[in-house]
Amino acid sequence: MTPRTPNTNITKPINPNNETSIPNEPIKIPPPSPTNSSAPSVTPLHIDQQINENSDQPKTLRDKLLDSKKTKSKSFDPSKKIKKCSSLENLHTKLNERLKPAEGLFSNNKEIPISYSRYIYIMENCSNKSINIHSLCEEVNVDSHILRKITEQVKPMITDRYVRTKLSKLLNLLFQTLPLQ
Repeated sequence: MTPRTPNTNITKPINPNNETSIPNEPIKIPPPSPTNSSAPSVTPLHIDQQINENSDQPKTLRDKLLDSKKTKSKSFDPSKKIKKCSSLENLHTKLNERLKPAEGLFSNNKEIPISYSRYIYIMENCSNKSINIHSLCEEVNVDSHILRKITEQVKPMITDRYVRTKLSKLLNLLFQTLPLQ
């Protein structure tokens, strides 16, 4: 250790421990008292006092940025989240509206063994991983071969991209369930 003179102030840069401290700001450490030979420790209270003393000066750009960062993080309100409406009812309404061009196929054609509402039910549940396509066909009382033929008739009538993609996925799923011949 080097000997210290009692009349000089030693400055030491702050090592920032959190976001609120200002880096490169010198802290004045008082010289050791004649009664105590060890160097005084820097306490958080002492650091806060130094920062408060420097707050009388005009704010620099760095200080303004730190202040704005504090206020932005405090202004977040978790109760003001953007609400998304992805309910099954909304999905049913969208799918029902988008399949309207094919509704006439079900009402006019007597050869199709299922109703329009049952076909929509199949379309809603075919992408559900927990429901097997065979059990879905049994639930609606239709054979998977017939459902594939119906879907092939419906697909050219639909222009909506979302529904066409869903129809393609249903066709692929039905094709995978066909037995090998």
